[in-house]
Amino acid sequence: MGLQWEDIDLGAGTIAVRRARLRTAKGEVVGSPKTSSGNRVVPIHPTLLDELAAWRRVQLEERLAAGPAWKGGEWVLARARGPVSPWSLSTWWSGFAKRAGVDARLHDLRHTAATLMAAAGVPPRVLAEMLGHARASFTLDVYAGSPALHDLREAAEQLGAAIERAARA
Repeated sequence: MGLQWEDIDLGAGTIAVRRARLRTAKGEVVGSPKTSSGNRVVPIHPTLLDELAAWRRVQLEERLAAGPAWKGGEWVLARARGPVSPWSLSTWWSGFAKRAGVDARLHDLRHTAATLMAAAGVPPRVLAEMLGHARASFTLDVYAGSPALHDLREAAEQLGAAIERAARA
């Protein structure tokens, strides 16, 4: 939610995590990641690079069409009327997941990605850096003590199939 286009280097294939946008009792707040380890640069998979480049083109066309009425600033997740709120994204995800037959919160995607990387043998220190954890031991405590790898892989396959079905619907 806190990504701005200046944080994404399409040429280098990286994202710099520098800020967070959160919904609080006082409204939406933009601040730093929770810890200093949260400030990091992570590589982007080529498929995501292609999607981000395509989204950038769409957003630039919308921005040009909106002219001075554009309220999206430089946020990656923005439309002409303004940045997409954390609440709106969570609401959209809930509906998408429900249509796909998946019972998962948006934040669960982070846990799923981390668990799959751990199951695939990504070294704990690398995984901790990807997630913005200060200590690999914390990452291992959270993700290595997960259910059996076979069950996790099966769950990931089911999630992927459900997302593909929902995308086709």
